[in-house]
Amino acid sequence: TIQLKNIFFDTGKAELLDISKTELLRIVAFMNKQKNLKIEVHGHTDNIGNTDSNDELSKLRALAVKAFITQHGISKERIFTRYFGESQPIDDNNSEKGRKANRRVEILFVQ
Repeated sequence: TIQLKNIFFDTGKAELLDISKTELLRIVAFMNKQKNLKIEVHGHTDNIGNTDSNDELSKLRALAVKAFITQHGISKERIFTRYFGESQPIDDNNSEKGRKANRRVEILFVQ
């Protein structure tokens, strides 16, 4: 699993910021070289907001990453999405630093 550290969204939104595109283009280039590679895109949030809205937000963020990759020529059949909302924090949600770490997208190479 790779945590994409340069994928950014505005708080509470699922639209990719332009600064995120360089990192995603690296994934596209790698997938173009590895024609049989399939990935899972995992969306996560911090604990701000309610659980249902965080689940939906993490889903929309994972789908935004998938859409970007497919718009750059990678088949949608090679990309699966999963979302976890706030259920899998990697840091403490009691600080802004920790919440920022928990708002993330991860890529899992599955084949």
